[in-house]
Amino acid sequence: MMHINCIVSLIKRVEKSKPCHFTLLFTHQKLRLCVKSQTFSASTKIIRQDCIESNNNVTNVNNYIKESCDTNEKMITNEYINHENLKSHVNNINPTFAEVCPAKYMKTNIKIIDTLYLMEEKTAEKFSNLIIDDLSKNMTYVAEANPGIGLLTEKLLNAGVTRIRAYESQECFFPALRQLQKKYSSRLDIIKGNLFKMSKLHYMDSHDQKGRVKSMFKDTKPVLWSDKTYMQVIGAVADFVFLKHLILCVIFQSCFMSNGRPCFYLAIPPSMWNIINCRQTNGRMHSRHILFQILFDFKYYGELNRLSFVPWQKEKLIKRQNYKKYDHQTLCVVKIEPKANLFTDVLKPTQLLPFWYFIKHHITSNKRRLIPELEKWIPGCGVRLIAKDYNIFTQFIDLKPCEVLDIYKEFESWPEYKTSLFLSSVNTYIQSMHQNITVKYTYDDILE
Repeated sequence: MMHINCIVSLIKRVEKSKPCHFTLLFTHQKLRLCVKSQTFSASTKIIRQDCIESNNNVTNVNNYIKESCDTNEKMITNEYINHENLKSHVNNINPTFAEVCPAKYMKTNIKIIDTLYLMEEKTAEKFSNLIIDDLSKNMTYVAEANPGIGLLTEKLLNAGVTRIRAYESQECFFPALRQLQKKYSSRLDIIKGNLFKMSKLHYMDSHDQKGRVKSMFKDTKPVLWSDKTYMQVIGAVADFVFLKHLILCVIFQSCFMSNGRPCFYLAIPPSMWNIINCRQTNGRMHSRHILFQILFDFKYYGELNRLSFVPWQKEKLIKRQNYKKYDHQTLCVVKIEPKANLFTDVLKPTQLLPFWYFIKHHITSNKRRLIPELEKWIPGCGVRLIAKDYNIFTQFIDLKPCEVLDIYKEFESWPEYKTSLFLSSVNTYIQSMHQNITVKYTYDDILE
């Protein structure tokens, strides 16, 4: 391995002074070394065996690996390293998009990307093809977030989606969307707003009660939680803030969850899919993994070229966080929806908030041990846990989502639970959260 790393280091040095026609050669050599050393992250399509076993949607590992190799070979042709030419690159791919796209999305020094815009037609067609079969089963209220000039919008309409509500906040894209509206008549509605920033609307509503969130969903019809989804949201997300917001929506039954269960067809970075789908070694990330596994159903459909979306981000900014090192290459297309049986088979509505706090409080680091932590709430309860094959060294980070759920239900069933300090701690935390909302920028940040 050290020998391979030395070769890669040497290649990088030579690349700084190489002629341009050697670019493909060196990139290909690095790819061969990467495959040889088997250092692919679980964020790519080569996922650890334990993750594959946990995902019922992945059935053929050999095809998974072959697709990954094909994808990485295609990535060689992309001149990702030359970020200074982003605007000319966009202009070559789609002059119409380049002409109207705001300058802030043409920058590459952005540390946090909160909005993605699709600019390439073939990728739009692939996105549509990946989701249309499942989407066609229920098109109650199809909403597209941040459609830009409407590339994906048109593909979906041509594929048979009866009606789309396009939620767009940038007025520079409205002329292109209105052209589509003329072409497809009553099948396309344009609504000003950003569905992926609902947390900010919730924050503002908490101050002045103007009902911004409610107005965004004014045309939706409430349904029972166990019924089919009342809304189908399509778009691309680059940051985990929105997915954290979805967790909070389920816990507090607000925003997206106020009228029933929505469904999301999202293009997300591999690092986000990895957190959702695979066990984590970081406490904070593992808590998110557990919550998603317990509260949501999800399915993987395929991947898209990340370079078909703007803004881009400099590779060195991404690779500072090792688990994100493949986020500049691909986006994973996934379906996410709250579990229909959440309140019948998983948790009671009254258990949601205590269970969320139970995870948030205990799974914050890699070293918190199960028995010592629970004995802080109910002294002497360790004997009961030992009887269930847990020991003094069992850590929360070692537990599977189903095990955490079972432990919480066991914890709640103990006679001392109702008089323990746990419930008062939950209430104190929620009260302080609502007090702090006046000084925090978004609803999600309070619970970070």
